[in-house]
Amino acid sequence: MRTILTEVWRQLLEVLFPAICLNCKKHLGRDESDRAICPDCFSKIDILKSTSGERLLAVCLYGDPSIKALIHGLKFKHFTNTLPDIKQLISLFLENNLSVLSAEYDFITYIPLHPRRERSRGFNQSRLIAEIFAKAVKLPIHPILRRVRNTKEQSSIRDPKERTENVKNCFTPLSETTTVKDMNIILVDDVYTSGATALEAKNTLEMLGASKVTIFVLAKAG
Repeated sequence: MRTILTEVWRQLLEVLFPAICLNCKKHLGRDESDRAICPDCFSKIDILKSTSGERLLAVCLYGDPSIKALIHGLKFKHFTNTLPDIKQLISLFLENNLSVLSAEYDFITYIPLHPRRERSRGFNQSRLIAEIFAKAVKLPIHPILRRVRNTKEQSSIRDPKERTENVKNCFTPLSETTTVKDMNIILVDDVYTSGATALEAKNTLEMLGASKVTIFVLAKAG
């Protein structure tokens, strides 16, 4: 009886609140309802090609409307059904860029949120992306930095100099025993626009003694 009622309730929800593509607003079929982007929109996303040795690796361009819809859905609307699409995009990037990670890396870390903002959002989107990426490349993931100032959202600031000033000195080691000396690290963030946040975190890791820091993002400004 419970199974029948559950199925009836699910079908009723599908009628009342049909799943739609975050980009084109087209209704998603039953077999697509666990995704956030329809197959047509997903197929039009360009996966970027990187070369070995690059210090900034980006899966896609932020100007792509489907990518922007995915990131905004996750970051500002808390749509975790974006994660399967993000996972597939990262897999496609790795298929197309087999030589990019030929260098030896020790672990993956990510841009931390201020605790107050993470509590409000319910998660750190950079950590979620980092966990998907770490599993795909079979590297450990470690939190290294903490955010000591609850800075303004970078997306609300247009001036590049103000963006840099907004995140200046906002990262410190997670603990006094944190060590990254002579280590090669991949630092994950969601978006690279002016680069102010990622570069501030990268500089902090290098000041802590990291040998090499490569930034990995889901999208970068074109």
